[in-house]
Amino acid sequence: EGKIRQRWSTPDRLPHRWMWLWDSCYHSLAANHLDTSLGWDYVAAVLSSASADGAVAIERTPRTAGGKVDQTQPPLLVWAVHSNWRAAVRAGVPATTIAQRLAYAVPRLAAYLRWDMRHRSDPSGRSPLLRWTHGTESGMDNSPRFDGGVSDLLAVDFSVFLARESKLLAELEAEVGNATEAAVWRGVSANVSAHVHSLL
Repeated sequence: EGKIRQRWSTPDRLPHRWMWLWDSCYHSLAANHLDTSLGWDYVAAVLSSASADGAVAIERTPRTAGGKVDQTQPPLLVWAVHSNWRAAVRAGVPATTIAQRLAYAVPRLAAYLRWDMRHRSDPSGRSPLLRWTHGTESGMDNSPRFDGGVSDLLAVDFSVFLARESKLLAELEAEVGNATEAAVWRGVSANVSAHVHSLL
């Protein structure tokens, strides 16, 4: 965590100044095959740039970290942290190190999913499904699905991401000893999944 903060506090030393949310998750997944500490650094950097309300932006620079969020991206951070956790266990990383990582990540992951559910919710209030507010948030920037606008389009991809992220977060909450929160996130996952199947 200290290394992450140092990197972000010295922007002129960074060869690349933009960090994208889901790109960083994919980089982490690949890096886990080489060095799980590097894989962790990718996701920890994204989590460290979140806003105070839990929002994670589509992209950040050292100067915008922690600022207001207008756009996000597909929520893959729980999957990335979960994958790093599993890879670290397999690689024999000390249990204390893994526990510290999860203690740092889990509340931030929960805050981000809650932000998604508050700010990207079904505008009708009739379902727990999510919607994109910009086509660029989806990663399918030029898709004709957005030609008619995005504000009232319930998104099967975003909603499925939420269902999976919630399920994996429940596992992480259980791992850190938060049985109550684990049950909450299992419920979120099941509810969103049921609505995906019944409505979409």
